[in-house]
Amino acid sequence: MSKLQTEALKEAISQVVADSKEKNRKFTETVELQIGLKNYDPQKDKRFSGSVKLPHIPRPKMKVCMLGDAQHVEEAEKIGLDYMDVEALKKMNKNKKLVKKLAKKYHAFLASEAIIKQIPRLLGPGKFPTLVTHQESLESKVNETKATVKFQLKKVLCMGVAVGNLSMEEKQIQQNIQMSVNFLVSLLKKNWQNVRCLYIKSTMGKPYRQHKISLALAAAANHRFLLLRRLRFLLCACCAAMAATALHHLPPLLLSRRLRFSSSATTASTSTSRRTIRLSAQLDDTAAASTSTSDKPAASFAPPPDFKPPEPKTFEVKPGQSDDIATASLAIPFRLGTGVFTLGYSVSLVSPDEVSPDEYALDFQGRKVKESSKIGQCPRPEKPIEIYEFEGCPFCRKVREMVAVLDLDVLFYPCPKNGPTFRPKVLEMGGKQQFPYMVDPNTGVAMYESDAIIKYLADKYGDGTVPIMLSLGVLTTITAGLAMSGRRGKGSKYTPAKLPPQPIELWAYEVWILCILIRLHLPLLVACCQIQNLTGACFIIRDLLSVKYCARGSPRRREFLKKYGIFQAPYIEDPNTGVKMFESADIIDYLRATYAA
Repeated sequence: MSKLQTEALKEAISQVVADSKEKNRKFTETVELQIGLKNYDPQKDKRFSGSVKLPHIPRPKMKVCMLGDAQHVEEAEKIGLDYMDVEALKKMNKNKKLVKKLAKKYHAFLASEAIIKQIPRLLGPGKFPTLVTHQESLESKVNETKATVKFQLKKVLCMGVAVGNLSMEEKQIQQNIQMSVNFLVSLLKKNWQNVRCLYIKSTMGKPYRQHKISLALAAAANHRFLLLRRLRFLLCACCAAMAATALHHLPPLLLSRRLRFSSSATTASTSTSRRTIRLSAQLDDTAAASTSTSDKPAASFAPPPDFKPPEPKTFEVKPGQSDDIATASLAIPFRLGTGVFTLGYSVSLVSPDEVSPDEYALDFQGRKVKESSKIGQCPRPEKPIEIYEFEGCPFCRKVREMVAVLDLDVLFYPCPKNGPTFRPKVLEMGGKQQFPYMVDPNTGVAMYESDAIIKYLADKYGDGTVPIMLSLGVLTTITAGLAMSGRRGKGSKYTPAKLPPQPIELWAYEVWILCILIRLHLPLLVACCQIQNLTGACFIIRDLLSVKYCARGSPRRREFLKKYGIFQAPYIEDPNTGVKMFESADIIDYLRATYAA
C-alpha cells in the first residue's frame, strides 16, 4: 500500500508552483523527484534498474534523434525530428570525438531495425537506441520515449528523476509522481522500508519533503529483517541437506545425470565430502563483444537426402532418449507441475454431445473432460511482453512458469553464455547483464529481478495472486534449480549455426518433457531459429512473432486443434525447406542435419 499521502502531495506541488511564480524565469522549470534510500549496500546488494512510462510527458523539449533508414528519415523530416542516415553513421563510426559529441547532444536515440544491429555499443552506456519498426508511428514512439523515466541504483543511495514541468497542470504532476514513486517502491527489496525520504522540487526552487521513516519504525523494520534472514538461512540449509540426501538415492537410470556439486575435502582419499548447492542469478558487469552485419546473400537450405517427416505418435520414446527424459522429468516432483495449468483452472465431465468437434477435450470412460480457466476474465497485453533470459537459469524458469500460468503473449530473447546478440542489448538497456530482464511495451515498464517481474505480471495481467510454488522465496529458487539439475548446463551456452533466410517456428510448452528436449538443443540454433512456444519460451532471433501459450485450460488449445487437426507438441514448421513435422527426436536430428555449422 502506498504511504504517499494524496493531500500532502497536492499541498507540496502547490507550494512548488507558488514559489516559482514569485520570480519569473526565462525558461520552464522542471519538477524533480529526489529519493533517498536506506538499508541498501551498493557493493553487496543487487543494483536494481527499471523504466516506467508516465501518463504525461515530463520533459517535452527532450532532444531525441532518429538513426534511420530511408523510410524513417522521410518520416522524421515530416515531424521535424532530428535524424541521421546510414551514410552519416558510417562516416562517424571511426571518429570517437564525433560519436561523443553526438551522444552528448541528445538525451535519447531511436533506430530502425536494419541499423540497430550495427551500433550495439556505439553511443555508450544509457544511450542504446530504442527499436522502431515500420509498423509503428514514429511520432508516437518519440512521445513514448519522452514519457519514460528510468530508476537505476548506482554507487550512492540517492537518485533523482524528472517527473514534470511547471507548464503542466498540478493534477498531471501529481499523477506522474504517484506512478513514479509506486514503481520505484516495487523495485526495492523491502519496498517502503528501504525509502528514507522523498523530496519534490523545481529546477530553481527549494525541496519539499514528502516521506520520512521514524526511528522506531526503522528499528522495528530492521529487527524483522534480521529475523527473516535467519529463518531464510535455516530453510536454505534444510533444503540443501534434503536435496543432497535425495540425490544419493537416485535410481540407476539417473546416475549419469546427477547434479554436479562443488566439493571440498581434506584429502583425496576421504570417503565423504562436504557438498553445497549454489544458486544465483548470472551477473556479468563486463561488456560483451559487439556484433556486425554483412551483406552476403542468404544461403539456400534443403532437407536431408531421402528425408520424410515421421507420423505423429502419442507418448513415443525413441531409442537413446531415456536418460534425457528422466532428467527432464525432475521438474514434476520438484516444481509440482507449476506452469501446467492456467490461472483458475477447472475441469468438468460432460456428455460428448456437449463438446463440438473442433473443441479441445479429453476422453474419459465414454465422457468428455472439458477444461476451463479464468484467463478470459483477465486483461491481455496489446503488444507481446519482452523477456531476456536463458534456459539454464532457475530465476528465468520462475518467470517462464508465471507466463505459462497467465497464458500471456511474450517474446523470450535467448541470452546464453557468450551470446553476441542480446546480452549486449540488455547491458545497454538496463546497465548490467543480469537475467531475467523484462520490458513491457504496453506500459513502458522495464525491470530486473524475477520476483518483481512475477508480481508485476500477476497484478497487471492476472487477478493479483501468485501461485504458491512461485511465492516461497528462496525455496522456489532452490526447487527451480533442482528441477534443471540433471541437464548438466545444456541450453545455457551459445553455439554458432548457419543462418536460414526465414525463421523456423517451433511449437512447444514449458513443462512437457519432450518439449524440454528440443529447448536443450536451442543454443545450436540461437542464430537461426524462431521458436513459438505454447507454455514455455519463445526465442526469436530475426523477425518478431507473438507467442501463443497453451497450458491446461488455455483457449488456445482449441485454436491449435482447429489448425492442425490434432494436439501434440513439439511441432515445427520450416519455411526454408517446407518441412512440417512432429516428434522431438526426429526434430532434433533434422535441425542438426540442416543447420549445424
